[in-house]
Amino acid sequence: MHSDSLFSVHFEGVMTETTKKPRKSNRLDPLSVVAQTLIGVLEQRRQTSSIGLSLAELLEHVPGLTADDTQQALQKPIAKKRIIAVFSGEIESPLLLKEDLEAASQSTELLKLLVGRRCSAAVPMSLLSELTQSLVPALKKLVDQYWPQHIDRLPAGLSPMLTGSGKKQRLALHDAQFPLPEVELSHKLVAALQAKAIKEKPPTPTSWPELLDLINANDSADLIQQATRQQPFAGSVREFVTQGQTWIALKQHFPEVVCTESFLQRLIQATCHAEAPEVKLSVLARQLPKDLQPPFLARWLAEFDHRREYDFVQLASTGTAKKRDLRLQDRRFPPAEIRWGENAVKILHSLKAIGGTSYPATWTRLVELAGTPLTPSIREKVVKTEPFQSQVILSFLGDPNAPLALSGDDELLANSPALWRIVLEKLRTNENQLLTVDKLVNQKGLYPSLRPRLQAAIERMIRDKSLPPGFGALKVAKKWGLFLSIDVIGTSVPSSPDFISRSDSASSNPAPPIENSASVDIRLFERDFDTAFSLLDGKLGLRHYASLVDLRPALKQYPRAVFDQEILKLRQSGRYSLSLMEGRFGLTDEERAAALVVDHIPHLLVQKKSH
Repeated sequence: MHSDSLFSVHFEGVMTETTKKPRKSNRLDPLSVVAQTLIGVLEQRRQTSSIGLSLAELLEHVPGLTADDTQQALQKPIAKKRIIAVFSGEIESPLLLKEDLEAASQSTELLKLLVGRRCSAAVPMSLLSELTQSLVPALKKLVDQYWPQHIDRLPAGLSPMLTGSGKKQRLALHDAQFPLPEVELSHKLVAALQAKAIKEKPPTPTSWPELLDLINANDSADLIQQATRQQPFAGSVREFVTQGQTWIALKQHFPEVVCTESFLQRLIQATCHAEAPEVKLSVLARQLPKDLQPPFLARWLAEFDHRREYDFVQLASTGTAKKRDLRLQDRRFPPAEIRWGENAVKILHSLKAIGGTSYPATWTRLVELAGTPLTPSIREKVVKTEPFQSQVILSFLGDPNAPLALSGDDELLANSPALWRIVLEKLRTNENQLLTVDKLVNQKGLYPSLRPRLQAAIERMIRDKSLPPGFGALKVAKKWGLFLSIDVIGTSVPSSPDFISRSDSASSNPAPPIENSASVDIRLFERDFDTAFSLLDGKLGLRHYASLVDLRPALKQYPRAVFDQEILKLRQSGRYSLSLMEGRFGLTDEERAAALVVDHIPHLLVQKKSH
């Protein structure tokens, strides 16, 4: 100690004067006195600071004391016994009393000091074990033990971040004045959910793509995952997964969010598809976390009890009285009978626009054009559902070859030779081939509304002698009866007011003799026909169809007999088929001239078969 300071050193208002070296053995040397003074200062300091005083601060509290004096005093046994430095090997380290170590380890003041010494914009966070690395071992141990168990006591401005998992989980501290990307993103995500909840009444869960779109985020998946583990997201947001889809909402809004209409709609649309358009309510509920299942079930069972209707789902009761359930029909995928009915109506409108033999059509024809199977059970449902029920008129329900037409076309349907043939063939036998008009129109299965129109059409054509090709009429016992021309045995038809017949040959142009085709190479017919068909395909509004009205002129180099002979060969080979005449009676002259009569029935359309 410098000699000047030995004569006048003030210790907290106490003057000690020494003029010469003390002789009594029980008197302390000056440095020990200084050490005691430092201890006294630190004892008083503990009232206002839990981390002691630095050397510079000690000098301010003891006027006249020099840094060298203090350093020497701290080496005295009395000082070493009571005083300890906070940081190892640092001259400017704060000093505190050893008995205050535990209090210091729990001090937020010390924690802030540690963070301030290490964190920066470049290093905004640090593991607690790294922060305490510079502490003296005794203090480091206490700090490392205390703060992981008391995260709730962290001072403002410091955020806890847990790294690792299980027993290897470690605490890191983030200095809020240096924002972390994942923490900033965590705040943005929560703010977006809060804003969405305010806008929506009631709030609904959102998906990750929707949430990220709300904040215009283009962050990496890794950063997003880190953000979900940070506050406030980790503490205020809940996630759950259904059908591979993750849903997100604020915890405070559960379970309300899973009971909303919009969530049910999204859940149904994520579950149902065209092949499985229905799902049970209980099946949807099992996709939710267990604590959310009861309110979800209760809400929608109550909705059914109130008979509420929704544009996205149709509710139907199922299950038992003790274990109620609902069948949910996704309205995007109507039942087979509705889909089939809608398609059938569209096809009928298209066929009517084409005209000729295309319309009226048959169930068989509709199935062929629709490309969709139609079982008898579905057909029974089709006729009872809209739009089919109100827009289509039938002849026979159970017969796939029975013609049908759009509402308002009753007259066309009644005049259809296809209907005449059906009503005849249903009652005609080998023993009874002539059937009265009354018996025909009143037979079982024929739709009642069609009977008077059919009777009027038959009687009018008999009266006008304008029966369709292939039909004849004969009066027996003062009643007109109808028969098929193919049932007549003989080569000539008698001329009598009581006998009327329209033979098939009368309705078709006689074919020129085949021998006139010597100049044509018949071997090229198939190639030429394929070319002509490909050019005309679709002209009628239907793919893979062409009319003989167009095909005959396109292949006019082939005489009619050759054309008919070769097209029948193509039909037998399975490459093409001829459409039966399902249309109304009264073809145009052009259509009648182009038609090919097979089995007494004019055929006008050619279909290309797909292989």
